[in-house]
Amino acid sequence: MNRLNRKKFFRGMILILFLISIQSVHAQKKAGIRAPKQVVDSFHKFYPYIKKPVWAKSGENYQASFAWGETTSQLAFDKSGNWLFRRIVVSREQMPGSIPAFCDQNFPGVMPDIVYLTYYPDNKSTFYELHVAGRIFKFDSFAKIIGEVEK
Repeated sequence: MNRLNRKKFFRGMILILFLISIQSVHAQKKAGIRAPKQVVDSFHKFYPYIKKPVWAKSGENYQASFAWGETTSQLAFDKSGNWLFRRIVVSREQMPGSIPAFCDQNFPGVMPDIVYLTYYPDNKSTFYELHVAGRIFKFDSFAKIIGEVEK
């Protein structure tokens, strides 16, 4: 991919992250989402220096979103405060080459919506998640395609 397309992709990722953060803040203000004390306490065990993450609720679980370097990270917990997973938004420059190659080969000219690197507490389940053209593909920690995720 040439330099101009990389710049467009990076700008697109920044715009997506900005829109996600605005949407999360708006949802929090609108719904007044507050995580239970045990969930907040668990979050602060991981990141004591992050004072005000943006909380969202998904089913019975809670997700804290916060800035992580030049990207965004999320930590998810169940209602008892048990850590479920950590997800980081990955830029094209940071991801293994097989993921953009897969995208270029299977979706020529289409920019990915977003790519996550997700970690689970067992340290055995780390994977990349590519969101492109309304579909989601999962790659293992070595960036080898696992398959499409059913919605």
